[in-house]
Amino acid sequence: MLNVRFKLNKRRYSLIMNIGIILSIIFLPIFAYPGPGNLKEAIDLLSSANWMERSAGAMRLSELADIDLNQKVEILVNSLRNEIDAPLSMDMAEGSYMTINEYLKNQYCLTIKGLGTSAKETIIKSLNSTSGELKSRLMIILGLLGEKVYKNDIRKIYYSSEDGYLRLFALRALISFGDLEDVPLFKDALNDEFQAYNNSDVVGRNKNIYIIRMDAAGILGMLGYKLKAMGDGYIILSEPEQEKK
Repeated sequence: MLNVRFKLNKRRYSLIMNIGIILSIIFLPIFAYPGPGNLKEAIDLLSSANWMERSAGAMRLSELADIDLNQKVEILVNSLRNEIDAPLSMDMAEGSYMTINEYLKNQYCLTIKGLGTSAKETIIKSLNSTSGELKSRLMIILGLLGEKVYKNDIRKIYYSSEDGYLRLFALRALISFGDLEDVPLFKDALNDEFQAYNNSDVVGRNKNIYIIRMDAAGILGMLGYKLKAMGDGYIILSEPEQEKK
């Protein structure tokens, strides 16, 4: 199959990839983050009953200079597994469109991804011994790190998962591959039925939002599609003339 790639300004791409993070944390209460500390302190925070402390624990662990990278990945994967198997809370995170459970899963995933390509080998090792949501999330992380072998799996996650937040994560990963063959999926996402309860002032507090539709519209808009908001969705007014690379 011909693999046609689209050109996307890196700054614009960065904006797409980080829009969910911005929306999810911009109005969250600030937790006093005292700096790297040590491994025991990081692990204690990751085991805390306070979700903001758990989030800070992930950040603290990622910044520890004297801890082996593989150990960091293993600890974060275990934290992600625990949050999937035994959610700390399904309440909404104040100032977010995510539940506390989803916020923490997202935090752990992005922290693992932030460790960089050197973490891929350990992530793949963990992937090979997992299943279900954890396996899906690890494949998406690897996709964000450039592992194209998981691209079709990520597409399948989007089309098959009943978890709207997981579909959103998959959608955001697919843009990183830059393939025009994914544009039909982005168009399908304009009709995604997932609604997230928004608890921030970014796009209107205390209302349900079609966050996947919003992201899909943003991605297509960056690619040169002209769209118009209609009710809770979007219609495509015109398509760009794509440039083949």
